Amino acid sequence: MNVPCARLLIALFCVSPPTHADVACTDSSALNAAVASGYVPDSQALIACKAMPTNPKQIIIAFVREVGSHTYTMTVLVAMKDDGKIMHRFVDEAPSFGPNGDPTGLEVDTARYLLAPSKRAFGVRVTHSLNPWDSTQDLNLFIPTENKLHRVLKDLTVASSSGRACELGSHEMKRTLSVAKSTAHGFYDLFITTKRIEAEPTYSPDQQCSSRETAQSDTVRLQYTGESYAYPPGFY
Repeated sequence: MNVPCARLLIALFCVSPPTHADVACTDSSALNAAVASGYVPDSQALIACKAMPTNPKQIIIAFVREVGSHTYTMTVLVAMKDDGKIMHRFVDEAPSFGPNGDPTGLEVDTARYLLAPSKRAFGVRVTHSLNPWDSTQDLNLFIPTENKLHRVLKDLTVASSSGRACELGSHEMKRTLSVAKSTAHGFYDLFITTKRIEAEPTYSPDQQCSSRETAQSDTVRLQYTGESYAYPPGFY
């Protein structure tokens, strides 16, 4: 699909190293806000913090904690930097990465996701893995409103890789997002471009392994429904 109307391209597949404590999360106000919402500092819960780009007096705090065997919750907060007062709270009791592997990394993404005039979203990325050779990263986008922290994009898989080339073959997928000029329900449409590389193991007569790669790409349009961006049937 040709997308000449795209006006902003945001790379979504740069994965930060796994972290258990972002530098900004050492601020007492951020920690107090997180603890008040269920974060346990000495646990294995992942936490990430970053200044709110649209309001320097606020800080974004996200943490993921295990509430059962391989069962997790994800909490996202917007708090005041000076005293930790929580202005907005969002809790996902059953995030999608639970069944797809334990979380290994967490990042607050403050790229310029301008989804409508005067409505800039921020992202929370979670990297998770079922085993040492499979990894997936998901992105959620949030916009603070007067009454709540509104999730406008849910569980977009922006990167994944799996397999061992000379045993099972391998798969790699990366996605980028671009914001268009066209709108639905007051929000700009999104174009999601997906690039996939599949590697199939091949063997020479003397059993030396190599890989044969095939690549494909496609672009789909997401439109806002009034509540969130909707994925088309069959999207994965």
